[in-house]
Amino acid sequence: MNIFYVDYFLDNNSVAKATREANRRQLANEKIGLKGRNSAPDSGDISLAMHVLGAKGELAVAQYLNIEHEVFKDKIPTRGSVDLPPNIDVKTRSKHWMDLVVQLDDNPKKIFVHATCEDNFVRLHGWTYGERVMKDFFRKDPAGGRPAYFVRASVLHSMSLLRDFIIDLGYAK
Repeated sequence: MNIFYVDYFLDNNSVAKATREANRRQLANEKIGLKGRNSAPDSGDISLAMHVLGAKGELAVAQYLNIEHEVFKDKIPTRGSVDLPPNIDVKTRSKHWMDLVVQLDDNPKKIFVHATCEDNFVRLHGWTYGERVMKDFFRKDPAGGRPAYFVRASVLHSMSLLRDFIIDLGYAK
């Protein structure tokens, strides 16, 4: 099991790229009236900050896996879509001590990568298959009314294993 993580610093160009993508997502969601998931705000500064956080995590993972050419390809907001090939969903949280959160309705066939981001400093904690952690053991409801699967980093596989997998599949350039 993983006790090692990857620390990743996003340079100014990467932050600008993630911010542009976040703004694009926000406008696209507002245009079609897409509601925030799990009572999250669907417009305004907090919603935009959540998009920036997610885009930073996705970009850091893509850069680490050497598949930046595959990031931000999903231009139409679609529930259940993937962030990166072959079936990767990056879950980014705002504090490095936080656990990976997998939603009850997430696809158990996805690969979930746990990233945390404070400012432009992204920590890649590891990854897992959804079906491995979508079990009652991990199910919690700390906020009340929003149960999900909360997975500690020590349960995750190392990012280097995922990078090897991506290389073997031929996605990395």
